[in-house]
Amino acid sequence: NVAWTSPAYNASGLRTRNGCSLITIENNTVFNCDAGMFCKDETDDLTVRLNYFVGCQVTAMRLSSVDLPNINSLVYQNIAYDCLAGVTFNPTPTPTGWTGHRIYNNTLYALTASGGGSPDFWGEGTVLETAASFRVYNNIIVQDNAGTTDFYQLEVNPANILSNYNDFFRATGTVRINVASVAESFATWSARTPTANHDAASLTSNPLFVGPVSGAEPAVAVFKLQATSPCLNAGRADPSDAGSATVTMGAYITGSEIIGVGAAASSGTRPPVASRPAVSDRLPVADRPSVASRPAV
Repeated sequence: NVAWTSPAYNASGLRTRNGCSLITIENNTVFNCDAGMFCKDETDDLTVRLNYFVGCQVTAMRLSSVDLPNINSLVYQNIAYDCLAGVTFNPTPTPTGWTGHRIYNNTLYALTASGGGSPDFWGEGTVLETAASFRVYNNIIVQDNAGTTDFYQLEVNPANILSNYNDFFRATGTVRINVASVAESFATWSARTPTANHDAASLTSNPLFVGPVSGAEPAVAVFKLQATSPCLNAGRADPSDAGSATVTMGAYITGSEIIGVGAAASSGTRPPVASRPAVSDRLPVADRPSVASRPAV
């Protein structure tokens, strides 16, 4: 699918709501929407992959905004360009039972849309607000603007996130992490204990896209990596195991994937599918809101 609209409040290119589960959203190209993809309300076992988002004024990918538990989202091999944010999790108010989310092998570039990036809404990278049990790895996050705006905004206990084997790059300026509205340097963030959970093995290097990356709607293929890219084989299949198989960072792993509109990528081009938590680890059905308590359609 191709989705396009004039930016307007609550205008999403793709949307699910009211208790969806086991949905795969793939091979879409979305331009100039408020949110490129918005999975509202309770959405379990969601897979978002191989999509291209351009110029989205709030976020490329938004998972939930209400007080219902979301579990086991896999978000991988997507590209976001010139959006205010890359991936947002911002339930309101704080729910219980948010767990099992994996955000990996995405390429997020120039996430400061024309409306301007805001550290309060995490203008760059993946927003993880009031949530727990996240793994964020093998992503490439690039800012092409000089300055000190933040790459992460985490309204969450840093102990609840495993972030590693990512590449955070800004050619001019400072890479900072915003934790509970307090900005800290990348060096301070990566020295947090346990260091393996806070980007100790991540890069701050130019990923060397084949590029050039410019204009309002760059061709998706410009985000492939050059043969000399430091991101080649710099990721891990399992971010908790430094000895696990190496994986190239970013959305393009082999360079033959089809991202955005087109046929599904051929077998073997996708990264190892992250394991979801066992059924026993998921929120018991009795603890979830009943169908009657969900918003009416």
